[in-house]
Amino acid sequence: MNQSYQKIFLLLTVLFVWGCTNDLEIAPTDLIDSGVAYENVADLESGLAAVYALFPKSPTLRTSTYQTALCKMASKGRNIGSSAYNWQYTPDTPSLMSDYGWSGYYSVINALNLLLIAADQVPLPTDADVALANQIKGEAYGLRALAHFELFRIFSESYTQEGASAMPYMLAPQVGEPPRNTVAEVYNFLKEDLQQSAAFQQQGSREDNELEYIYFNENAVKALEARIALYEKDYPTAIQKATEVLNVKDIIPQGNYADMFDFDAPDNAEVLFKFDIPAESGRIGNLWRDNSGLVNFFPTQDFINAFASNSLGDPELDVRFEVQVAEDADQIEQTQIVGKYIGGNSAVNAGDLIVFRSSEMLLIRAEAYYFNNQQSNALQDIDRLRSERISGFTNGGENGLSILNAIKQQRLLEMSFEGHQWFDLRRWGDPVIRVDVTTVNTPKVLVSSDHRFVMPIPQHEMLANDNMRQNSGY
Repeated sequence: MNQSYQKIFLLLTVLFVWGCTNDLEIAPTDLIDSGVAYENVADLESGLAAVYALFPKSPTLRTSTYQTALCKMASKGRNIGSSAYNWQYTPDTPSLMSDYGWSGYYSVINALNLLLIAADQVPLPTDADVALANQIKGEAYGLRALAHFELFRIFSESYTQEGASAMPYMLAPQVGEPPRNTVAEVYNFLKEDLQQSAAFQQQGSREDNELEYIYFNENAVKALEARIALYEKDYPTAIQKATEVLNVKDIIPQGNYADMFDFDAPDNAEVLFKFDIPAESGRIGNLWRDNSGLVNFFPTQDFINAFASNSLGDPELDVRFEVQVAEDADQIEQTQIVGKYIGGNSAVNAGDLIVFRSSEMLLIRAEAYYFNNQQSNALQDIDRLRSERISGFTNGGENGLSILNAIKQQRLLEMSFEGHQWFDLRRWGDPVIRVDVTTVNTPKVLVSSDHRFVMPIPQHEMLANDNMRQNSGY
């Protein structure tokens, strides 16, 4: 690690650790003169690399598996995630700050805000320096939008009521006790950040463009715009942005699907943006199984049975089945385990976190078409996905509400364990319904109106910030 990287990484690590205990109430000691840490464009690049490393990877994955019907807690596991699985989280749940990203996302946002300030101050003696600084600023604005949107998905009281409380949108590393912005305000800030991201990237450049998918690139900007538009129910924009992405990167064909999740030799043909995670820095698969092989969460029979919904009733015909569900003969309680982040020959449970890929864009467009009264287009898109995932698939022939049900089913099968199911249910106003559960006392139904679909603001933040208001029901 070179000296400048050590300097930036140390700064961001200090900010990250500090943020885990103090969150949004930024102490004056954190307002470090950015000129001390950032002296040139190389320092900016190192600082951005550290942000990529520190960006929280697990909050939405944990929420969308532990709290849905995708997984059940192992009866002989380490009892991790039990409050989430049983929907028993409260503002003072000890792990709430870290597990659901409040501290982690805001620490990263703070680091990005410091980086953006420095990017306007460091000397840029050459055209190449100017181009790289613009690229760094573009990616920083995009990452700031992504971090805020993840907080929005988890903590906002609503996705569509403009006046509802969302969460503070931090545009600067300011001292104070920020109140929660409204849903409408957050959407506006997100769009402004993404516009800035695209504008700076159009004026910027990187030397390693062949690895663009590990940076928050212009395709990632459009992908996040499409995802945001779907949550906002701005269906024309969702269609437009998803189409723009699909015109650049098509979905991966059936024969290459499994390779997309191969840790040792991944196929990134449809990957728009992912966090490249070295095995030594963190393993996503540990959310479900530890490195010793002990399983803490199994896939449910509910989820496994969903793959048999094709016309022949055979889950093996769906190329996604063996990626999502793996066999482990050493398990006594259940031999089928979560397979998407099972790792490779070099590292158990290792995997990169794919944030955006073309299949999601196709699903976004299909759903937007449906709600925009373009049902034939919606069916065409969902049939396109199924034809590349299910052997022997013929056109579904659905109409009306059955098209929407097909879209929901395909989002479940395609995007599971990638951080979407919980939030999809919230968007649709659908309940969590479990059949296969750990014990007879495990709660099975969470109705859509239940306040627990929105996570509580951590009690530590409530105590530190007099302007913070708790979510209803807590």
